Amino acid sequence: MVVVGAGLAGLVAARQLSLAGADVRVLEADDQAGGRVRAAPEGAHPVLNTGAEFVGRGHLRLRRLLGALGLRTAPAGLDRAPLLWRLPGRESVSWLPPIATPELARLALGWWRLRRHAAALDPTRPWRGRVAVRLDGLDLAAWLSERGVTQQGLAVTEALIGGFATVGTHRLSAAHAAWWIAAAGGLLPALRSGHEAVVAGGAHLIPQRLARSLGHAVRLSTPVAAIEQHARGVEATTGSGTRWHAKAAIVAVPLPALRGLAIEPLPSAAWRAAIGALDYGSATKIVAVAAATPPVRHRAVVGGAPLAIGWRHGRTLAAIASDVRGYEHAELTARLAAAFGLEKSDLAEVRATAWTEQPYIGGSYLACAPGQLTRHGPALAAGDTRRLRFAGADHSAWPNSMEGAVGSGEAAAEKLVADQGALT
Repeated sequence: MVVVGAGLAGLVAARQLSLAGADVRVLEADDQAGGRVRAAPEGAHPVLNTGAEFVGRGHLRLRRLLGALGLRTAPAGLDRAPLLWRLPGRESVSWLPPIATPELARLALGWWRLRRHAAALDPTRPWRGRVAVRLDGLDLAAWLSERGVTQQGLAVTEALIGGFATVGTHRLSAAHAAWWIAAAGGLLPALRSGHEAVVAGGAHLIPQRLARSLGHAVRLSTPVAAIEQHARGVEATTGSGTRWHAKAAIVAVPLPALRGLAIEPLPSAAWRAAIGALDYGSATKIVAVAAATPPVRHRAVVGGAPLAIGWRHGRTLAAIASDVRGYEHAELTARLAAAFGLEKSDLAEVRATAWTEQPYIGGSYLACAPGQLTRHGPALAAGDTRRLRFAGADHSAWPNSMEGAVGSGEAAAEKLVADQGALT
């Protein structure tokens, strides 16, 4: 079997195939495994997670994998202190958003209504049904506005959701937001899943241990340019012209990278259209170590620009910026320090990773614009063939988390095992 991509989904799929007795080769274009789950520098103390890091309570497949790999979670602790809210015209450290009580009540009612609609969605097929169609007709900001949420409430929503989504709420489909809620089983679980726990020692240990268990089966710096399906199996051709033959293949690369992969025959014209239309949010993650514990009460910051959301674990600080055009690295560092009451000179080992510019990734994660989920979701899900399966968080019920990557990798491998019979 061939697995294209050594991100979390690809490595999990390869592990499952290997456990089933298959001879597996994992072909990765980059010079390191892990995809969007990375740390820099390797072996640093404390670890600087430059990619995904949070584990939610409902991330059951991810937690099961952590146990199998000998890893454990630790509370992130972000909910043990009030937030620094950065809203237009004001900043405040408080537990609740610093807006008038009537405005907060309207916001809560608007989100309750979205939660009620989300309960009607199937997170494995969120585009199905009249509720999905109605939600997908508007962006999140417009949907909430039509239900009485005021500008102050929309500013709070932008602060809370914009940083996690890595796109503005005026660009994010209300159906996509409801999908997150449906996957987590509620609004509060959805919000908590983004900051509840971390992997002790760093999330980068997950792909590191997976790759180590697969040994020489993982081939780095081996970009696949084309995949051809035929009656006897599949043939994966690398950029250098090397051909890998297998009974079947799993393609586990991000959507932006998938556009550059030539697949014959194509699953369908609708599938190709979906790949071309769906896109990722824009994200730059900046992490640093402070010389001393920040002299502030808050452990998380929401809202503002260019840093849309930030958090700290002890002396380790991190933030995500959705749009860094016009900002130099030094200014981003200064903004990160200031968010936690520090000066730029107080920070060391600063790392900024522009995920949108990463050649084999191309962004943060899937963020459907209005109309895209119901139009392109079915075609994306229908891309699998008997010989070729697709995996990745984009192909899962959890499109913005490590849980989705793990679940899709396991599912793709299980389907191939079932389809191919005895594996040799």
